[in-house]
Amino acid sequence: MLWQNRQQKKLQDALVKPLRGKRFWRIHLARPSYHQRFWRFSPVEATGALIDEDDKIRFLGFRLSNKQSIDIVLNKSDVTIQWLGRQMSKGPFYWAECVSPQGSLLFCADNRNVLESRSALRDMLAGAFPALEFDEEKTADFALEKSPRSVATIVAFFGLFFFSMIDSFAINRYELTDAQIASLIFSPPVMAAALLATGTLGFVTFQWLRRGSVPSMESWGLVALLMPALLGAALPGAKRVDQWLAGAPSQEYRYRIVAVARLEPVDPALGLPVMRFPRGKDYWQQFPVGSEYAIPFLHGPMGLWQLDHELFDPPLRKFYEQKK
Repeated sequence: MLWQNRQQKKLQDALVKPLRGKRFWRIHLARPSYHQRFWRFSPVEATGALIDEDDKIRFLGFRLSNKQSIDIVLNKSDVTIQWLGRQMSKGPFYWAECVSPQGSLLFCADNRNVLESRSALRDMLAGAFPALEFDEEKTADFALEKSPRSVATIVAFFGLFFFSMIDSFAINRYELTDAQIASLIFSPPVMAAALLATGTLGFVTFQWLRRGSVPSMESWGLVALLMPALLGAALPGAKRVDQWLAGAPSQEYRYRIVAVARLEPVDPALGLPVMRFPRGKDYWQQFPVGSEYAIPFLHGPMGLWQLDHELFDPPLRKFYEQKK
């Protein structure tokens, strides 16, 4: 892509070199039918220049696919310029449409910084078509902080993010083992349910944002921000729900030490996870292989085995305090 962009820039430089002394702007071009294609690599079909020739306007360029030249001259009095803005199907650029007796042509400013695409296009139109009146609200940058729905989405993102971080590592005394987390994440039913739920909620959120007049690009960006936070908060949320639904407090379950820092449940029919403690081998070395050890778990109706650190940690803490 970098090589292709360099080649295009060289061709464009050669194209605008003879325009020295003329009033022109570097632009990207596309036909409306090109943007309607499902399979296309880029929203840009051609690149070139928009040349202001007093009462005429000239589109000069070449198509990226076959380097076929484009040279269209139009009377300004015969054209109608429509502001299209930025849409998901048209990439990150702000586009305008030139409607003339020869057909429609879409164009945008050739600006490497897409954040300046809107202002670059508006400046171009103001220079080439000074009589063109702009709809200030339509052509202005969208402000996320001025839309209640976009603000609510951002607040939800931070709420879910901080909940997943604080609840998992600072507040919740219960912990799922790594083996349980891995089995849940890579379980086909769980993966299918997560994809279905994420896709459905993402689509509903996108439609809700669009009905609140949030532009499509910003709506997709907010959805892309919110969905990972939702997935990250799903497991801590499931743990909390399982804790609330549990009808009994934590109970101790018998484990057999089969190797240093490796414990297996005495009764495998219960579905208890195998426990490994690679960071606490010096503690577990004091117990002979084959002996039993009680580990406290909270087991709720959702089937999660949550290690209760309030009951499990005191012997380990006492052991390491005595070693100091």
